Amino acid sequence: MSGLKHALRRLVKNPGFTVVALLTLALGIGANTAIFSVVDKLLVRPLPVAEPDQLALVGHARPDGNPDFHFNYPLFQDYRRENTVFSHLAAVSEMDVGLGTGGATERQRAMIVSGDYFPMLGVNAALGRTFAADEGAEIDDAPVVVLSHGLWQRGFAADPQVIGRDVTVNGRTFTVIGVAPREFTGTSRATVPDLYLPITMYGLLAGPLMNGEHPLRSRFFTWHLMLGRLKDGVTLAQAQAAMQALTDRFNENRPPNTPEKIAILPGVQGFTHDLRDARLPMNLLLGTAALVLLIACANLANLQLARATGRAREFAVRLALGAGRGRVVRGLLAESVLLALGGGMLGMLVAVWLVDVLGRFRPPNAAIELGAGLDPRVLLFAFGASVFTGILFGLAPALRASRPQLVPELQGGGGTAGSRAGRWNLRGA
Repeated sequence: MSGLKHALRRLVKNPGFTVVALLTLALGIGANTAIFSVVDKLLVRPLPVAEPDQLALVGHARPDGNPDFHFNYPLFQDYRRENTVFSHLAAVSEMDVGLGTGGATERQRAMIVSGDYFPMLGVNAALGRTFAADEGAEIDDAPVVVLSHGLWQRGFAADPQVIGRDVTVNGRTFTVIGVAPREFTGTSRATVPDLYLPITMYGLLAGPLMNGEHPLRSRFFTWHLMLGRLKDGVTLAQAQAAMQALTDRFNENRPPNTPEKIAILPGVQGFTHDLRDARLPMNLLLGTAALVLLIACANLANLQLARATGRAREFAVRLALGAGRGRVVRGLLAESVLLALGGGMLGMLVAVWLVDVLGRFRPPNAAIELGAGLDPRVLLFAFGASVFTGILFGLAPALRASRPQLVPELQGGGGTAGSRAGRWNLRGA
């Protein structure tokens, strides 16, 4: 504790260096924290649902090696009825709808889901209820809607009496039965839905196909995705084999649009195929931010070496009086870590601002949410980055400064902590 107090006094006595160091670290740590928060939300974080590691995506192979996740609805019903490896199997799609709330009609993004969707995910409503597993067993027979938490707040002023209220969706009357929890934003990382609708209402909302056929009865119209929860003890490999055997059996009757090769993939992060092209730019952005922090550490290490040069006589006297080298190193490291933690706190303010800026860079009329809140995972990252940064830019100068040339320094001569050309020169590096 006394070492930290001494280090704090040293920093206060050098306000110029301290301010420059804090601002440099704030920019480096803030940029890394902001980029990490976005990458974490879009590419890393598991879905906020019950046991996400048991979820699996159902797709089929394409010649280019990337799986296709689109199926027709009758085939989904066949898989749901006859598979032996999923405890739940849900169909998921998206569409833009016009939502009327008594006056104006606004365009909203709707997620169209089968009745198994919410029970499969273990997601309960924040208000009211979600769809039951057998909701809309009959086509066109479930005019109900679940609002997202965001839409409930901005479009309905967080009115707790919204349950039971009638709204219009594409000109048809629906009844609000629930509000989704705040943390749940669907199962696609590229889309944040405003409301959830039963898949059996899709035909009324979208209208018939060009040939007049109902979209939920067509085996030619492939339009929805499939997401399942594996039964206890079933692995992805076992599910792959079982679903392939079932697909082969279906293909014996040669129904249209039944895939030849099925693909069962991890669903812990939900559907991320729409972000496939974004992975490389996001990783490059994260790498660039890390490089900025590394350059900041190099600059601060140089500043620390310059300061150590000015304090070389002080260190020589302390070592001559019996102070151990480790104590000198710990004192200098304490200064670096204090600077890093202070820079990390300022960096959080920079990160909040950068996240807000990034949230504005989304395609027009798209629901891709680049903004990502600074949740505990991100705060932990920021703290770890601060401590690591303090050690990174403080350790080498501390070790260098703890080896002064005692005799020249005590005589007031020319040896310094950082001028020995015969050894590795950090400042040069």
